[in-house]
This record gives sequence, structure tokens and C-alpha cells, in this order.
Amino acid sequence: MNNQLIYFANIEEKYLYGFYRKINGLVNCFTKSGFKSKIDINKNISFINFVKFVFKITNCKTKYIFIRAVGYRTVFLLPAILYLRFKKSKIILDIPTPFK
Repeated sequence: MNNQLIYFANIEEKYLYGFYRKINGLVNCFTKSGFKSKIDINKNISFINFVKFVFKITNCKTKYIFIRAVGYRTVFLLPAILYLRFKKSKIILDIPTPFK
């Protein structure tokens, strides 16, 4: 649990290619720095799948959790983030710049 990192992202399918390259580059840098890292991308952005995505984040057992913020739904991540902080996990939020 000490040197593990997981990157969670909830990205719409039509934007996946560019974001996946960026996320893959970040994860590769973490791997080269000595972290055992992996990517978990949720391509379905429906609300029900988002709730499942939040539960997946909550059940994560790694010490470092990288979460790509998901716009207006980021508010729903706050209880999960607080729970993970209580479990002594380090949370890093990736806040994207707006398209417009």
C-alpha cells in the first residue's frame, strides 16, 4: 500500500483519445518515479455509472489516489474524498481547464 497510485477518470468516449494520452503520460511518469500505478477510466458518463464509479473510488485500497474532476459532479465526490482522507489516503484532484 505504500507506493501504489491509481488514477481514476470519468471521461466521455468522444474525448477519450486525447485525455488518455495525457493520463497515460502522467501514470508512466509516476511508474518511472517508483510508484506502482494504474489507470481506471469510466467511459460511460450516465449518473448510475457515476455512482458506481464513486463506490469504486471509495473501495480503493491504495495510498495515493489521483482523481480527474468531473465538472458539476465533483460535489458528489466530496463524501468519498472525506472518507478516504479519514482512511489516511492521499487524494490528488486533477482539475481540467474548460473547453471554452
